[in-house]
Amino acid sequence: MEARDPIRSLHHTCQHPYFAFKEEADASWRDYQETGLHLTGEEVLDWLETWGTDHETPALACHT
Repeated sequence: MEARDPIRSLHHTCQHPYFAFKEEADASWRDYQETGLHLTGEEVLDWLETWGTDHETPALACHT
């Protein structure tokens, strides 16, 4: 059996999409804690429902 290179394994693990998502989620959470700026889930869903319609609205502005 071939030995695994721990550096190569670590590099491969860090590139996994989960880690990029988690880093982005953590950064978003820190930003929210510092600023209080947010959108509610309902606001986002209502906005998304306009996509592809004649009444499509621009991206929403975050609020406190």
